[in-house]
Amino acid sequence: MLSRLWQAQSWTPKTLGSDLLSWWRADAGITLNGSNVSAWADQSGNGKTLAQSTAANQPLFEAAGLNGFACVTFNGTTNILSTSHLTELDGATGMVIAASLQPTSRTNYWAIAYMRSSSDGFVFDSIFSSPSSGWRYGQLATNGFGQTAAYTTSSLLPAVVTGRFLSSKNYIYTGQTSQASTATSSATIAANVQPLYVGGRAPGTSLAPLKIRELVICKTGLTDNQLASLQVYLARQSGQ
Repeated sequence: MLSRLWQAQSWTPKTLGSDLLSWWRADAGITLNGSNVSAWADQSGNGKTLAQSTAANQPLFEAAGLNGFACVTFNGTTNILSTSHLTELDGATGMVIAASLQPTSRTNYWAIAYMRSSSDGFVFDSIFSSPSSGWRYGQLATNGFGQTAAYTTSSLLPAVVTGRFLSSKNYIYTGQTSQASTATSSATIAANVQPLYVGGRAPGTSLAPLKIRELVICKTGLTDNQLASLQVYLARQSGQ
């Protein structure tokens, strides 16, 4: 029992090995411009640093802003970070994007993370359609938003939200619960050249009122056990 507990407590995304593509955590790798975040270093070892050179567009660093834990806070009006296109996902047959986060408003549509051109790439976002709102994820190919998995929630509480592409199907989860799934018309992620944006779809577009504790991207769909370990880790790291 003690051995299993120790293993659970010592698990990090690095345990995923080559499946891990990028990992940002708010208690490591932060470069500050005053109280703002100008760069957020990738902890996976793959060099996918998120950055923002324009001071007015830099999100806020809060040392205890999400359940008493460090987080990067996006104001929903100007803040966004980006890194270069994740070429490792072009043609991939699976991916996972997971975050421990807290929305601060659900009055508009906004993107958590976005790497998409026309109807390819992927989208991970908060949807809003009065009176409903919720989370949505999709690996996108020829049918665009017809391939997204989405469900309704108006909660502003901290959550672990996960999007997963596996075996030609998209899934979205909160915690370890699969909330929705949908089959895709493509077995792979269609290639594009767009940057990865975090905190919006692009500068000035669908910006997020959001606190992020950690954000992880994997270049496979992971096994069920790997996914559960990641979700448990993110919950533990954000006091959920």
